[in-house]
Amino acid sequence: MSKAEVAIFFARPEEAGGIEDCMKRSEVHQGQRLRVSLGTVSEVPVAVMYPWKCPPDLLEAAEIARRTWSPKWWISAGFAGALNEDLRRGQILLVTEVLDLPSQEAWCGAWTDLPAPIWQWLVEQGVKPGKLIVVGGRPTRLEDKKHLREHFLGDLYECGTKGLTQWARTQYPRSLMIRIITEEAEEVPSPDIRWIQSQTSWAGKAGAILGTIFRRKTGIRTLWESFERNLAATDKLASLLAQLVVQLSHLKTP
Repeated sequence: MSKAEVAIFFARPEEAGGIEDCMKRSEVHQGQRLRVSLGTVSEVPVAVMYPWKCPPDLLEAAEIARRTWSPKWWISAGFAGALNEDLRRGQILLVTEVLDLPSQEAWCGAWTDLPAPIWQWLVEQGVKPGKLIVVGGRPTRLEDKKHLREHFLGDLYECGTKGLTQWARTQYPRSLMIRIITEEAEEVPSPDIRWIQSQTSWAGKAGAILGTIFRRKTGIRTLWESFERNLAATDKLASLLAQLVVQLSHLKTP
C-alpha cells in the first residue's frame, strides 16, 4: 500500500494494540527507531506508527509518514505525551489543514476550527471540549487572553511544541493541532507507573516492575489495577479512533 489516508501516532507500543486489533493488516515495517503497521480500518488505508526500542520522536515519525505515505489526516493518540508529561490518556491530537493564520498567531487553533461534521460527531460520541494547545508559547498580553476567551473554547494549555510548530509551518503552512480529552480520561499515573513507562527496554521495564513489587506490599495489586485501567482505556480509545478514521474518510481535505 503506497498511500495511507490516515496516519495515527502512538507514544508507546502497548497503546497501539487496540487499534491494530481493529485493522486488517497488510504490511509491517520495523526500523531501528519506529515500527509501522499498514492496513485498513473499514476499507480506509491507515498507517499506525509507534517508537521501537527508543524514546518517542514525533517529528521523526511525522516526517517519515509525510515522505512515505502522504496521509491526508494525522491523529496522535498518546504520542503527544512525549511533548508534555502532564497530558492525559484518551487524548486525540488532530493535525490537519483547516486553518490559515500568520505565523505569529499559530497558537490560536481551537475546537471551533475543526471541520463541522467531525465536531458534531465527536460531541455525539460524548467527547467534551478539552483544552486549547498553545503551540507558540503562552500569550501574555491581556488583550490576547481576552480575545482567546471570547473566541475559543476551553482553557489555555501551554505545550512545548516549538519544534513541531516550525516543522508543520514548513511542510504544511495551513496546520492545526487540537487536543481532545475523553470524558473518562485516566488521571496522571502514579510515580511508580511513570517510572516503569519511562524505561525504553523490556529489561528495564522488568527491573522497574520488580523494584515496585519489592518496595511496596501493595505493588502487585497497584500494577494489576493500572494494567486493567490502561487496557480498558486503550480499547475505548481504539474504538473511537476506528470510528474517527471512517468519519475523516468521508471528508474532503481543505
